[in-house]
Amino acid sequence: MSKDDDDDDIFSLGSEPKWLKCECGQLSARVPCWECSGSPSGKSPPAHPRTPAGGIPPRFAWAHLSAPELSKRIRHGDLKTLSGRILGAANAVLGGPAGSGKTSMAVACLRMVGRRGVYIPAWRLGTARIQHPAGHGEAEIVELAMTSRVALIDDLGSEAQTATSAVADVIYERHDEDLTTWITTGLSYEDLGARYGAGFLRRIVDGAACVTLGKAKKEAA
Repeated sequence: MSKDDDDDDIFSLGSEPKWLKCECGQLSARVPCWECSGSPSGKSPPAHPRTPAGGIPPRFAWAHLSAPELSKRIRHGDLKTLSGRILGAANAVLGGPAGSGKTSMAVACLRMVGRRGVYIPAWRLGTARIQHPAGHGEAEIVELAMTSRVALIDDLGSEAQTATSAVADVIYERHDEDLTTWITTGLSYEDLGARYGAGFLRRIVDGAACVTLGKAKKEAA
């Protein structure tokens, strides 16, 4: 039996967000819902090809909610329930070890919000300001991370801890502007709090759909 086979599979959705009801009848943590917010009339538009979200790496070209590969990666969760929770919540945090499918799931959901969404790797926020000329405003990726309607910040905690890291500023700015932020991370909440501080942690988890994917280790008898 392999080491992974000896583990218990876990799939946790965390607590329910506060659901609201859009005029179209869709339950969402925000009103109008995603469909209605993209329609000039304020009503759900007819089905149409979505404009792609920005910045998604080629290695996630396959990641769609209908992709069979997604079900294989997230084998023990109800994808419809999970995607509904992420898309309906004001914010979301997807945690779990490498290979658990958290980024694949987040990218698949990001495609559903179309051009309103952007993919931001956390490691780029750690070095963006170092590589940007002083006196020329924010680096482009930092500005994008601060202002996009929906930002997926991938692999929080992977970035270098530098004095100029933009990660905390991005989170604080997005929280103040009430913009939707989805985060994936391999760190526990305790580790996130120790690394970034209690105020940072509160801003990413308050009112968020907190999802845990992956494996739980069995304790020795």
